[in-house]
Amino acid sequence: MRLIVGCGYLGKRVAKIWLDRGIQVAALTRTESGTEALRTIGVKPIIGDVTDPKSLATLSGSGPFEGLFHAVGLDRASGKSMEEVYVHGLDNILRILPSAICPKIVFISSTSVYSQMDGSWINEETPPDAKGGSGGVVQSAEILLRKERPESVILRFAGIYGPGRLLRGKAIESGEPIPVDPDKWLNLIHVDDGARAVDLAWDKAPLGSTFLVADGKPVFRGDYYRSLARLLNAPSPTFTEGTPGSRGGPDASHRRIDSRHAQQTLDWFPSFEDHEAGLRVILQEERE
Repeated sequence: MRLIVGCGYLGKRVAKIWLDRGIQVAALTRTESGTEALRTIGVKPIIGDVTDPKSLATLSGSGPFEGLFHAVGLDRASGKSMEEVYVHGLDNILRILPSAICPKIVFISSTSVYSQMDGSWINEETPPDAKGGSGGVVQSAEILLRKERPESVILRFAGIYGPGRLLRGKAIESGEPIPVDPDKWLNLIHVDDGARAVDLAWDKAPLGSTFLVADGKPVFRGDYYRSLARLLNAPSPTFTEGTPGSRGGPDASHRRIDSRHAQQTLDWFPSFEDHEAGLRVILQEERE
């Protein structure tokens, strides 16, 4: 049985891939209401909260597991900080699931661990250098994981988009000014391509390896929003300067993600060659 901690937007798609192949999947959920949603798709629910060590007692008793797919996200309604969820939560999971009962870990990280501002290309040889903020928290989680379980596989994802998750789609439809620098690079990955990358990494990634997961076709933020507006039949967007610390704001990163290592090593190639191909299919399916 494979365990998912963070069975959300990406995790559910990974679970479906495994279930379709006849692999048993369990997933951690914080609430009783979450159990029904997991059972509906064929996943065994286990109630527990990564930020509450006592609640994880049933997790160790539910194993052993073939391995863990760790993909937690921050639920702002929970009242927990990002550090509590990403770093302390991971620490709690690692303590309750030693390698004896969970020998494999595939961990979802983020390209936010890089802070380049010069538009340069980033690959797996580029040292992470987050300057605080969310990237700093994610980098701290990576450091913890490498210390405690150095054999783990880390996947640093670019921005995930897909059905029901179009970056600033509502703002584009309503004609609101977009608070970003249109001349900074944006790196994306369609959620279905991301789920396939996870599946392939589970089977093929060397122990202790790290991969960048992106479609490999960076786009200027302005071009992305103009493409989205055109496909939505919305007015061409206008742009304003965002606030410091905001996504796409004046201090936002400016880099391009090179995903060739993942493609070559995992034999993984995105189905959607760029953002426009992905957006076109998403919107077509939503209209049908």
